Amino acid sequence: MRSTVTLSGNVVTDVALRSTAAGPVANFRMAVTESWWDKRAERWAERVTYLQVSAWRQLAEHVADSLAKGQPVVVVGRLRQKLEQDPDHPSSIVTVWGVGYRFEP
Repeated sequence: MRSTVTLSGNVVTDVALRSTAAGPVANFRMAVTESWWDKRAERWAERVTYLQVSAWRQLAEHVADSLAKGQPVVVVGRLRQKLEQDPDHPSSIVTVWGVGYRFEP
């Protein structure tokens, strides 16, 4: 059984497509904004989380052809923490198997 996350946000970097032994991979960063009502301050508050997104093989090629910095996006995939570089400041990586354009209401 695999755990799945669905995230909605905005692309904040250009998509980088590169070749690997396992096939093409596309990487980009996205921002996800969480909003809530702060009862003590009596106003809306928000927090922005930045995530690295990786798409592989045919999906990587589609992502590189269709996404650009600033666009709204929805991704579906597996979320994991990367601790190798700095254990005190882990980064979150989403390996996706689905990416779509987020249509605004």
